[in-house]
Amino acid sequence: MKPGSGEDGIRRRRGLVAVVAVGLVVGGVAFAATWWFLASPYWSLYQIGKGIYERDPRRVLPYLDVARILEGLLQHQTLKDTSMRSDTKLLAMALGGAMIRAMEPGFKDMLAQAIADPKRRNIESPWVLVLAADVQITGNAASVEIKDPKGQRLRAEMEKRAGRWVVVEVNPEDLEKILKH
Repeated sequence: MKPGSGEDGIRRRRGLVAVVAVGLVVGGVAFAATWWFLASPYWSLYQIGKGIYERDPRRVLPYLDVARILEGLLQHQTLKDTSMRSDTKLLAMALGGAMIRAMEPGFKDMLAQAIADPKRRNIESPWVLVLAADVQITGNAASVEIKDPKGQRLRAEMEKRAGRWVVVEVNPEDLEKILKH
């Protein structure tokens, strides 16, 4: 009788087939999970976190629509101002939007300097934003809530553009509380 034939041979082949099948399943699951992560808002949050951690604004800025974020903050502040009449608020928002578009490059430069500042307190890891985030995806939009262990939170809205998730809105009240600390 040849080696590998008979019952022992059949058992070995079954064992090999089982090992290969398990390996294929594990590999397939790992591939699918990686693909999902890279196509999700979590990947953008990781890139933002990595840019902050490495003090590299070139990594962060492509994931922020600075003009839209500033327009949202301006709109919130204008609508919150109870001393203005409705027509004045509309005019202020229109003029403010035009000013923001003109000032966007300068604001991006200020943001880049803040990210690159070697004296600023840094985050512990590029994974901080990913691990602290609760993301709800609806089509090409996502709502993100990031909570730190102290209970502070930052809510934001993201949009998927050309395969990349970009922050387009930041909750003004959350941002104000964070900036005060």
